[in-house]
Amino acid sequence: QPKPKKMRINVNGKLGFGVTPKDVALYIISKQTTSGATGYFVEYAGDVFEDMTMEGRMTVCNLSIEMGARG
Repeated sequence: QPKPKKMRINVNGKLGFGVTPKDVALYIISKQTTSGATGYFVEYAGDVFEDMTMEGRMTVCNLSIEMGARG
């Protein structure tokens, strides 16, 4: 079995008032496309993710599947 491909997505800064983790994930998907992470394991890094609650991080990770990510 071949090694999976890896992708790291960094988002730095602070979220504006009313911006949710789902908004962050949907923005990433809009830039990456719905098949942009096909076959990849995606790692999220940066200030935005460090400041998110655990529920927010899980929301982003769950939406990774919408980009075609494997994990």
